[in-house]
Amino acid sequence: MLSEDNGLLGEVVLGDGEAHNRYKHYLEAMEEPDINYISIKISGIYAQIRPLSYEQNKKELCDMVAAIYRKAIAHTYIDYKGRMRAKFVNLDMEEYKDVHLTMDVFIETLSSPEFKDYSAGIVIQAYLPDAEGLQARLLEFAKERVAGGGASLKMRLVKGANLQMENVVSSLRGWENPVYRSKVEADANYMHLLDISLQPENIKACQVDVASHNYFSIAYAYLLAEKPVWTKIREKIISSVTPSI
Repeated sequence: MLSEDNGLLGEVVLGDGEAHNRYKHYLEAMEEPDINYISIKISGIYAQIRPLSYEQNKKELCDMVAAIYRKAIAHTYIDYKGRMRAKFVNLDMEEYKDVHLTMDVFIETLSSPEFKDYSAGIVIQAYLPDAEGLQARLLEFAKERVAGGGASLKMRLVKGANLQMENVVSSLRGWENPVYRSKVEADANYMHLLDISLQPENIKACQVDVASHNYFSIAYAYLLAEKPVWTKIREKIISSVTPSI
């Protein structure tokens, strides 16, 4: 049983044929008994993302993601405690240009009554100054969802892997740089977002995966989880920490 995050190799697709093939493989992966967790990027399954077609892009992507969620619900697995669970789907992030569309697709799809009891996840990239606003929107949605009897959600907190690329692209095209200019700023924002995530009123509605290779960041999450009010949810908070640590 592959319980780790599984994503198909490859990044942005270059045409509809490649996008369809990648999407088909994700649907097939959900049927595999040895896979219970996948990550997908919208740019990896949909080749027609255009700013002037935002609403059409969102509608088509919502339909595609909904189909993957249905597969995840239909093909359950038995977890380590012997419970039958739906497979987990995480919406990953890559280029800044797709960040807000990814969040819109995530929230709109999960707003359907069909997925009220399904728990899914999404990535937040700490190297974006926009990250706190995106996190706030996610937490607001998660709290409303849980208050209405729905399942909690999960936020995978990462620092971001495309800092240099975003710097270069924005410079070449004369755009405002969408990321923090230094790793120090990105690291500081990561800790700030972690503080917010681990507040009791937030963690109950939206669990957090502490996705970092930095031992200090992981240790900080452990220290926050040691606070008495959070002891009962410590296992969920640290769910993605490297097993060897």
